[in-house]
Amino acid sequence: LPDAQVAMCEVTKENFSSLLPEVTRLVDEAKFVAIDAEFTGISLGERSKFSLLDDGSARYQKVKAIAKEFTVCQIGLSIFVKEQDENGYIAHTYTFYVFPNAVGEHDVQFRIQASSLSFLREHSFNFNKWIQDGITYLNDQQEATLRHQTFGDHQSDSDDVVIQKWHEIVDWLKKANCGDRLELGPMNSCLELQLQDVLVRSLPPNKVIIQAVSGQLFAKCQERIDNLAVLPDAVSVTSGDHIVDEMVGFSHLFRHLCQSGKPVVGHNVLLDLLFMYDKFISDLPDTYEEFKASVHAILPTVYDTKRLCQEMKPALFRGNQDLLHFNSLDDLYFSLSSERALQSSLLAPNVVHSKRSSSYDRDQHWHEAGYDAFMTGFVFLRVLHLAAISGVSATDLQKVKFSRYLQVASPYKNRLHVARSSIFFCNLEGPDGHRQLNFFHISLRKGIHDTAFSQLSQLLSGFGAVESIQLDRRRALVVAGSGRCAEKLRLEVQDSEIFSLRSYWLFDSPFFRSAARWSGVVGLVLLATGYSYMKLR
Repeated sequence: LPDAQVAMCEVTKENFSSLLPEVTRLVDEAKFVAIDAEFTGISLGERSKFSLLDDGSARYQKVKAIAKEFTVCQIGLSIFVKEQDENGYIAHTYTFYVFPNAVGEHDVQFRIQASSLSFLREHSFNFNKWIQDGITYLNDQQEATLRHQTFGDHQSDSDDVVIQKWHEIVDWLKKANCGDRLELGPMNSCLELQLQDVLVRSLPPNKVIIQAVSGQLFAKCQERIDNLAVLPDAVSVTSGDHIVDEMVGFSHLFRHLCQSGKPVVGHNVLLDLLFMYDKFISDLPDTYEEFKASVHAILPTVYDTKRLCQEMKPALFRGNQDLLHFNSLDDLYFSLSSERALQSSLLAPNVVHSKRSSSYDRDQHWHEAGYDAFMTGFVFLRVLHLAAISGVSATDLQKVKFSRYLQVASPYKNRLHVARSSIFFCNLEGPDGHRQLNFFHISLRKGIHDTAFSQLSQLLSGFGAVESIQLDRRRALVVAGSGRCAEKLRLEVQDSEIFSLRSYWLFDSPFFRSAARWSGVVGLVLLATGYSYMKLR
């Protein structure tokens, strides 16, 4: 590996195979593995807009659509291995560029969101490396389909066909210029896979590519070959089964992580898990409950540091609670790695970077997946240490074993943070945590013209987890996601000359009012009928 790549371990298809044994060994030795991912997009506009009224099922369908239509472009793993006989951990951190391969009918389509790409560019994401050198991946269904196409219908295709096409390409390259194309005719997926593999192994890099155009296969010369001595006289053909194994690529590593049973830690990790499950394991299940069961089956122990910090804050010493005042990962990392946090974390384990990721000692690489995974793992260890020593006198303090950390974290295991919804966490192994929503009826005061209603959105913009549903030209249902937001809203509106606010009741709804009008008519008819009947008697 080049020195820069060793110091900040980026993994591409060029070095993935050589590093895979090392990474899988470290996973097996780890106490836990922190994960992070970067995506080509995170929003589908109104179709995926989060609402405080979303329950678990509604939110799952929205984030499922995001995970299906966009793709993952970078995966970070920070593997925390305990130092023997030391109060410390070594963080072995890797950043994997991943990109889907296109072969035959397997040609993945995905969306790209301009704002997401701009965000990645601002944080030095290498798009050329992603597309040219990204590690391939397949989920179970894609792998099964490719193996069937390779062996199910084409077992009679011989190596001779591949070798014949290879000779045609080599003879053509001897006189081809940059940009020239050679028509190869139609080929099934098996032969295309094997031909691409032969070309990669036998020719200098970036000299020729295989293109599919309207069902026909072409070889395109990328660069003229002046030194004909580099062209070999013969080549061997790799089996299709081996080639599909290579296309599974990063999925091999992710499946090994699942099989290891090691605790997996992420920050605000729900969307990461949806993407990783869909791209590396299997197509996402239809229902929310099936999703929870499926993820729990492959990853039995997951911790979300965003949820963990919010839940554990009350358990800390009062003087340490403001260390967890933040929500964003980088702010939490800054807070918990500060000098003040260190003074409050007596006998906290030391965390050092491995040699491969030693550049992280000198520079911060925000929103590089590997570095974000490292910060997540650091926050996990530090907040659990603060909780473990809370209430213990300085004279009784001892080094804390990792088993004790897991004991402290156990009540919050498999609780994934869910933002802006009617649930505040998704519980992979049980009932979700439901948020107490506050409902208000807000309306224009008498004498205020209807046009003033447009000021409502500006009024609500400063309250965070608050949203409104307009009922008519003068009234709206307002939902506040917390008691604090509700109280701030009451105080703000009570002196308003434009709006009045009160708790929302069922009779405020248009449906109830309509029903009440009809029931009132029916009631009057019944009352009149009864009165007439009594008079007749």
